[in-house]
Amino acid sequence: MLSFHIFGHPELTRDNVSVGPDGRVSYLEADNIVAAGLSVDELRDRINAELGKFRRAPQAFITPVSYRSKKYYMMGTVVRKASFPSIARSRS
Repeated sequence: MLSFHIFGHPELTRDNVSVGPDGRVSYLEADNIVAAGLSVDELRDRINAELGKFRRAPQAFITPVSYRSKKYYMMGTVVRKASFPSIARSRS
């Protein structure tokens, strides 16, 4: 989960934007940007480059809100066998 903000445009803030199971994320005109495997700075550069096609010199700020990349498994006698995301929230 990510939070997006464009400098000088608080109305364009989007909180809790999830990265899809395919590792892609969309924000405003930047659609289906590959986020998997990138650092926050690398993702910001890609978002800025894509938004730059539609806006003048965008300066995006990206803040990780929570991570769900790790999973845990229930073993033994359980009601439902499945993997579950380990939800870690950032400290506020």
